Amino acid sequence: MVALEGSVLCQRLAVLVIICFPGFANYQDYLIRDFGYWSGLMLAAAALVRYMGRQRVIDLVSWGVFTGLAALFRPEAIILGILMPIGILLCRDLTAAARLRAILYCYVMPFLSASLLFLWFLDSIAISGVYQYMLQEPIEVIAGLFDSWLSLTSVVRDSILNRYSEQYAGLFLISGLAGIYISQLLDGLGVWAILCMATLFYRGAWVRVKNGVFLVALISSLMMLAIFLIEKQFLQARFTIFSCFLLLITLCFSLANAIEKQRVTSKWRSLLLLIAVCAFIDGQYSFGYSKKYISDAVDWLARYAEPQSSVISNNPQISYRSG
Repeated sequence: MVALEGSVLCQRLAVLVIICFPGFANYQDYLIRDFGYWSGLMLAAAALVRYMGRQRVIDLVSWGVFTGLAALFRPEAIILGILMPIGILLCRDLTAAARLRAILYCYVMPFLSASLLFLWFLDSIAISGVYQYMLQEPIEVIAGLFDSWLSLTSVVRDSILNRYSEQYAGLFLISGLAGIYISQLLDGLGVWAILCMATLFYRGAWVRVKNGVFLVALISSLMMLAIFLIEKQFLQARFTIFSCFLLLITLCFSLANAIEKQRVTSKWRSLLLLIAVCAFIDGQYSFGYSKKYISDAVDWLARYAEPQSSVISNNPQISYRSG
């Protein structure tokens, strides 16, 4: 919010939205690497936005560091991190020289440094499996996307549709995947955020964040979700959280706009306050599906399993907590 030059009210609203956001609270008891992924990418985007305002090289360095940290948790952060600086080219407040300098620092210098390090250590150490995945997986995904689409349409045509409707296999598949995509994105946002957004839209208080880095990050994250869905044929609400964070930034600006410019009457302010209270209660006292079975399983193991026995489980949390 500070990087996007949000007002003090907007910054305070951002804190409240994060606290009240049930979609984030649902994962607070999860042992997942997504927290580092989300935090790293948000900090990387904020660094680029700060560069657009003050044009300091240290912000571009921060972008590289935070993108690297996010990639340590999830390799796909490299793709989003690399795409974000494209937004600098959309900034009309910067001169052409400043934009080209930013692209030089963001793309050319890191590429040359990485190439030199790779060549230097090529003969002495082997690239770890993680970094092989980071280098190969995006290429394999893009290369196999078309084959995956053909395979899916073939399955739909041969196994689901009537032979008189075979020509609509692609349309049928697009509709189904779009339904999954929209439902999971809405599930990630949660009913309270959607109600708040709908209220602001209805009252004409919704504002757009006119920032190139923000727009590129949002569009890129949504496109990556679509590509993942086409390739894997499934999508979880957890995968949409980074995109939801970006949408919530717009929600904070819209709320601040509605309050500061008195776009909503006292009746609508009371409704927004009620939605915020419900979201806070939902986020603090409802954490999705019950996880009691995990503690029950760990208690049972502690009581009946031999101290030196091995535990094999398809649940990583049970494996971790059982020692």
